[in-house]
Amino acid sequence: MDAIYIPLPTGLRKEFVLRAAAAGKHILCEKPCATNAAGLEEMLAACRANSVQFMDGVMFMHSPRLARVREILDDGKSVGEIRRISSAFSFYAGGNFFRDNIRANGALEPIWAGIPSVSRFGR
Repeated sequence: MDAIYIPLPTGLRKEFVLRAAAAGKHILCEKPCATNAAGLEEMLAACRANSVQFMDGVMFMHSPRLARVREILDDGKSVGEIRRISSAFSFYAGGNFFRDNIRANGALEPIWAGIPSVSRFGR
């Protein structure tokens, strides 16, 4: 095995990135990669120290599609003057998401910590 994919909840990722780097395995880490900048720096330092590749799981950043969108936006003729771009990602998780999905556990996913709707569903 040459590489490890780490899709674990954010609060668990650093430990496994450090372990994978120490084992000499290249790493694909889901986003967000860490709970804070210091944790990410530690992860990246471990990858450098062990000469392994670290890649985040933001697929669109690594897709040729993004470069093509940039090319179209910059060509001066496909669209008019750009004043603002806004985008969003959302999905319907259903009522059980907050109760059953490990990604909605505030202890493991700092993004959910302190959000009232999470505790309302049993977390």
